[in-house]
Amino acid sequence: MECRVVPSWLDTYAPDFGPIAFPLQSGAVGPLTAVQCGGPVGTVHDTGSGSLDPHTTYTYVLDTSRAVGWNDTWTYQESYTYTLDSTTGPPTPGAVSHEWGTFTYVFAATSSPTGSYFTLAADLSIHQTGSSTDQTTSADGATAVVASSWQVDQDYTRTIANETDLNTGEAYGTDSGTGSATENSTASGTYSRPISAVATGAVTGTENGQDHHQISYAFALTLDRDANHVVTYGGTWDTTGSGSSSQGYTGSGSYTVNTASPDGSWTTGGGMITESGDDHWNYSWRWVQASHRFGQRCVRPCHRRRHVERYLEQRYQRSLSLQRYRGLDAHRRRRLDYDRDVGWRRLGHVNSLLLG
Repeated sequence: MECRVVPSWLDTYAPDFGPIAFPLQSGAVGPLTAVQCGGPVGTVHDTGSGSLDPHTTYTYVLDTSRAVGWNDTWTYQESYTYTLDSTTGPPTPGAVSHEWGTFTYVFAATSSPTGSYFTLAADLSIHQTGSSTDQTTSADGATAVVASSWQVDQDYTRTIANETDLNTGEAYGTDSGTGSATENSTASGTYSRPISAVATGAVTGTENGQDHHQISYAFALTLDRDANHVVTYGGTWDTTGSGSSSQGYTGSGSYTVNTASPDGSWTTGGGMITESGDDHWNYSWRWVQASHRFGQRCVRPCHRRRHVERYLEQRYQRSLSLQRYRGLDAHRRRRLDYDRDVGWRRLGHVNSLLLG
């Protein structure tokens, strides 16, 4: 049921909401960046819009202002907002998705011959909704028509502040941020399968499913540089994930048997078949890092990847067992393989954006 178009247009901004240098239109800044605001005095207002493709439009607004005051003290402000709206078709025929979002930041700085100060606040929101209808037919004559819909929401924030003594090089900075991604998806449809090669009749029924998955992080860092350019780090990183899945089916059908055996005997009869099943499960996890030196970011993706791998494999195996019981082996295996492959791409991509 994971049909989200990956990557989304605005996903390119997501890595900027981790503890790396943040790119402004005028340059990049981090928690230990010294900013000198000199330059042409005045204000600039720039706005524009356009199309990235026939289905995607964008707008942007950039405002800057620079002033100089008493004692050669300069101030600089920069704000930027980028919005996007896109209607696209995922690879599945008949699917439609709508994506929209906003990237924005406000930067304010002050500098003098002896010191510099700045604050930065940034936000990113990405939303996507979509739907698709999947029709499949297997070699044994089993058919299924399933309608799916989904919604994905991603939200990020980041705040950076710095104070630098330009005479000594001493500096103190803070860097904090949050990020989350949530997906909700539903599917419902009908199926039909022949009862057997020697019986006339079919089982028909309905199937449905729901998925909810969420991952989020929050970090807060402090960086202190002394006059000898020795940097002391402190901070925490907290990551959580959770999700749930449910699926079920119910079906029935009648059959007749009227066949001859090689020995000349004849078999006749008939009957009814009913079937139903359901599967419900959930998961949750949390990982926290607190350190005097934030130099082990490679641990987080590896740790997170183990949770993602475990979730995907459990979902695949549990779903496969349920569908084997239903007797739709070949047909359902192909569908489950597709769901697992798309799930790998989507979850792996979103997690890499959230945690780097």
